[in-house]
Amino acid sequence: AHVCRIGLARDEAFHFYYEDNLARLRALGASLVEFSPLHDATLPEVDGLYFGGGYPEAVAEKLAANQTMRDAVHAWAKAGKLIAVPRRTARAIWRIQAS
Repeated sequence: AHVCRIGLARDEAFHFYYEDNLARLRALGASLVEFSPLHDATLPEVDGLYFGGGYPEAVAEKLAANQTMRDAVHAWAKAGKLIAVPRRTARAIWRIQAS
């Protein structure tokens, strides 16, 4: 059986997650694969992306400078693939993406 693999953004920009939510995903059979939008160049091989809360605006220049990751996330979204992101974090990402 296929295990759902969820890319979990975790670094200085995205670090706030309710552990109960992560435990529930695991209990449902999901495999959480951490990646760093700040430091990694590519997305992991996953079925969906989960960006938690945090302060992406505090490291906006670094996030904006990681063009390969920006392109990868943009292509992911353009392909209509699953992305879960809190509203406040989404607004910050969109502002950074537009810069």
